[in-house]
Amino acid sequence: MDFQIKGGRIIDPGHYEGFGDVHVTDGRISAVVPAASSPSSEAASRPPRREVRTIDARGRIVCPGLI
Repeated sequence: MDFQIKGGRIIDPGHYEGFGDVHVTDGRISAVVPAASSPSSEAASRPPRREVRTIDARGRIVCPGLI
């Protein structure tokens, strides 16, 4: 199942700390996208390749890959 965690405060030590989105594809983190980044118009106009569940993380902390 693919999903995206949107709008949370991402804490990924050594890589990124700030607000943004985390995308998970086939059970693995596929992208960490800072909030300042915006998708290109081409990517935004393409339909998704499969259904993606969205989790609203506003006001929450997201720690991708942290155990």
